Amino acid sequence: MSNQPKKFCSAPFKTAVIDTNGSLAPCCEYMTDKSTLTPYKLNATNTTMFKDWWEKGLEPLRKKMLDGEIDPGCEYCISKENNPNLGHHRIVTNNRTQSTYEDIKNNWNNKEYPTHVELRLGNYCNLKCIMCGPYASSSILAEYKMHEKTYKDFGIEQSWGDPNTPHDWYTYDHNKEIMLDVVSKARGINFGGGEPFISPMIVEVLNAMDQKTILTFNTNMTRINDRVLNALKRFNHITIDASIDGIGPHNDYLRNGSKWNTISENFNKLKKFNNIELYIHYIFQHTSLFTVKNVVEFANNNDIKINFGEVYPGSVDNSGHLTIHSASEKDVDNFKTWLNLCTFKQKNTIQNWVDTYKFNPQLHNRFKEYVRMLDSIRGTNFVKTFNPSWT
Repeated sequence: MSNQPKKFCSAPFKTAVIDTNGSLAPCCEYMTDKSTLTPYKLNATNTTMFKDWWEKGLEPLRKKMLDGEIDPGCEYCISKENNPNLGHHRIVTNNRTQSTYEDIKNNWNNKEYPTHVELRLGNYCNLKCIMCGPYASSSILAEYKMHEKTYKDFGIEQSWGDPNTPHDWYTYDHNKEIMLDVVSKARGINFGGGEPFISPMIVEVLNAMDQKTILTFNTNMTRINDRVLNALKRFNHITIDASIDGIGPHNDYLRNGSKWNTISENFNKLKKFNNIELYIHYIFQHTSLFTVKNVVEFANNNDIKINFGEVYPGSVDNSGHLTIHSASEKDVDNFKTWLNLCTFKQKNTIQNWVDTYKFNPQLHNRFKEYVRMLDSIRGTNFVKTFNPSWT
């Protein structure tokens, strides 16, 4: 009989995240700001940082995991397991790494490199998505620097930390060497961003991998260029997780800097590759009341599966103003009326999301302030684009 703790996760033993600024974490859900672990970050001077973190820095978390104790950094991930809308990252990780509690407890040692790596090669990004910040978008960073007073007056900077944190960890030879060594030994690599397809190092990293490496790209679908596609041809299996939150003008507003026609063309381009599996990664948020209908229709018409997620409550400024709870009651009622008439296969997932709605007037006002701020900077018009019940 197994003595596996109820919330056991293989991530501290089998996976690693190298974030946009070089910060190291056991998985993408791990909340480093809540953690009691010593922070580690790849930098310009320390040549053994990854090794030190992997062999020593994660040991307290690993002990907790084997003992059945939940670390504060894991609490957000665990809390989502009660939400039927969201994927259970802990369970997905255990399945992906094919690791059991008994195997790890009896056979694992900290000289083994991670089998799965999430790699973010800096914050290079050509878009300014409304749910993002300079941490993951160099374009938003440039906008912030140009409109610093406007952003500060809104109060965003406090949750972003220092927007000028360097994101060049991979440009130092010792970091580049260890990174290429790590990815060459991994069974699976998930490329995040920024936008991975415009990273200046992406082809070199791909060339360091075995063709059997399972690749996943989280991409905004705007820069699917031949340089990268040629490097991908030799791999056995690639998953493209396309970040799509709207169609047409909705997409162009939410992911400022993109054009839906280009994205649609790139979907058609990728369909021609037998080794590529296409998914849409859709994030439930306030604007889903206006966008999810068309996204579902596009996905079903093109036989593309949707992976649903939910906007992190701390996105942008930690207030939660991008969640459904900032929406007006009238907009939610209108959405429910439409949803009740629907019969498509994703209906239950969407219904579960909208059923969580609890109107919050403070978040509602904060959301309106936010889109008005963005409109003033970007020359966009939220009300004209989405036609909400409020003006």
